[in-house]
Amino acid sequence: MSNILIVDDDVDFSEALLDSLSMLLSHYQFISCGESTQVFDLIYSLPVSLVITDMVMPDVEGIEIITRLKQDCPNIPIIAMSGGGRVGGSNYLILADALGTDAIFDKPLSVLDMSRKIEELLGSS
Repeated sequence: MSNILIVDDDVDFSEALLDSLSMLLSHYQFISCGESTQVFDLIYSLPVSLVITDMVMPDVEGIEIITRLKQDCPNIPIIAMSGGGRVGGSNYLILADALGTDAIFDKPLSVLDMSRKIEELLGSS
């Protein structure tokens, strides 16, 4: 079973996304990480097939996660999401796209659209 890591400091949003995606994509295992500083410990200790990351977080922002993933684990697809920040969510997502993420989503997002994108990136199992 493929592991999909959701990185978001908003615990309520992260759990809701995990629950919703788990119902739609029961053949994947979803793992939530609220502490962005723990992301790479999880990635290196688990076989992670895809990472969904928020862009604006207090400790390690999505830009750093994307940059490091692209360098250390270039085969892991990345989905970036953002609800905004000091410069607006779309600006963060434009940067995420330029860094090579596989998909971007504005918050609030469509869980159905995200589930379709996950299936496209990983293929049905």
